[in-house]
Amino acid sequence: MKQTLLLFGLLLSLHADVNKYVLQKEDLTQGKYFIKFAACSDIENTRKIQLTTDFPTQIIHMRDYYSLISNEFQNRDKAKIAWKEIKKTHKDAYIFQLYKKQRSIKPLPTPLKLGTGLNKYQKAITLYNAKKYEEALMEFDMILIDTPNDLNAQIYYAKTLYKLSLFKEAKKEFKLLLQTPLDNHTKKEIQSYLTNIEKMRKRSFFNASVEIGIGHDDNINLTTNSKTTHYGPYTLINDTNKTDSTYGMASLSLAHRYIGNFFNIYSSLYNYNEFAHTADGNDLNFVDISSGIGKSYKNFTLFLPIGFNISYLDGDKIGYNLYTNPNLTYTINKALKAYVQTSYLNNTTKFSKNRDYSAVGGGFGIRYNIDKFKSVIGVNIQNFTAKKDLRFDINKEVLSTFANGKYYFTKRFYAGANLYFKKDSYSDLDEVMGYKREDKIVRYGLFTGQDISKNTMLNLQYQHTKNDSNVNAFSYEKNNYAVEYKYKF
Repeated sequence: MKQTLLLFGLLLSLHADVNKYVLQKEDLTQGKYFIKFAACSDIENTRKIQLTTDFPTQIIHMRDYYSLISNEFQNRDKAKIAWKEIKKTHKDAYIFQLYKKQRSIKPLPTPLKLGTGLNKYQKAITLYNAKKYEEALMEFDMILIDTPNDLNAQIYYAKTLYKLSLFKEAKKEFKLLLQTPLDNHTKKEIQSYLTNIEKMRKRSFFNASVEIGIGHDDNINLTTNSKTTHYGPYTLINDTNKTDSTYGMASLSLAHRYIGNFFNIYSSLYNYNEFAHTADGNDLNFVDISSGIGKSYKNFTLFLPIGFNISYLDGDKIGYNLYTNPNLTYTINKALKAYVQTSYLNNTTKFSKNRDYSAVGGGFGIRYNIDKFKSVIGVNIQNFTAKKDLRFDINKEVLSTFANGKYYFTKRFYAGANLYFKKDSYSDLDEVMGYKREDKIVRYGLFTGQDISKNTMLNLQYQHTKNDSNVNAFSYEKNNYAVEYKYKF
């Protein structure tokens, strides 16, 4: 198809006034701003879209599709105002500065003569590398009008459409490129772009994984190191014989994400099981179900979740929780994000009603992800309140801080570390001891993983926990080791 710029001379306004216009090329430094949008393969579809617009438009034929462009704007600020309105109904709209609209009675379109494309190509690549994609797209458009068979320009034109999130148009261009003679490396690159486009245009995503492993805990009963505890006038003899246990682990994770026009929905099911403990043979089961709605606006993302979990020991229900933790994330740049959150938890303990409690709190943190390094650091504060005033060891203020970091040495191999500190300040006085209990827990760990294949991976973990309490019967140290095999599908 001959690559020229055709003008149909139809201009519609709100009052259906008709004017005739011809697009003529003009020096870029003096050109006016336009908005290009609504690309269609069929001219009749383009005309239908044109009839529904509430601003003056013109139909042009660019490469292998028809497209609408807006009336001219004298400066970019005015064009941006209109562009924001147009984007509400036409997601593929973008601003360009290329043509000047002039009144004319010429019945035929004016062909564009752009001259040599070398300097324009260099300029286009420079704009692309500088992430000025709207301007780069304009330059590649101009090159392809003059030299439609320029494969490099075609490839970058498609990539630029992709960078502008014009996935429908980018997909069409990439498919056309696959019909041309390309080397295998370029074909694989184009196929990867097409795969990503399908993922991004997809509305529903399902993820699932299964993990099995073996773990070892050298102090499963949280036994204290202190031989005695002075409890008021009494001296208690503590059992310092630690119990260690090796056990099997299995977990199942199911997740679904729906991407909507106005909000996103996230749902998950997580099931964790410990079994065949060598110390006592106990089985532990934990099930968590949660769902939430997310909404993004500019650099902000608001997420409103609600969840429910339930725990079992040897088949008997231990207790269950209802919780929510709304959070707001602000994207500072591509690598850095900051968030704030609040939390509420309602706990019911089945074997002892005087252990029921509720907890409210909040926190903030920073996520930093760049290339091979991923990390997060945060602070949380919570207040635990007993539902029945029968125990002095429920009501407390909890301050916790954490930091996690992971580094990918290769595409398949990573290692990382985590650090966690928690301070429990109990609110109620133990009248026998004459003071309030306070615990300080420090936990740190190391982990590493190796992707065996696209869907399978092997993880190794070590974690050390130490609790220093002013009631030394609650002071303890423990070490956990785990080896896990994970399969994603």
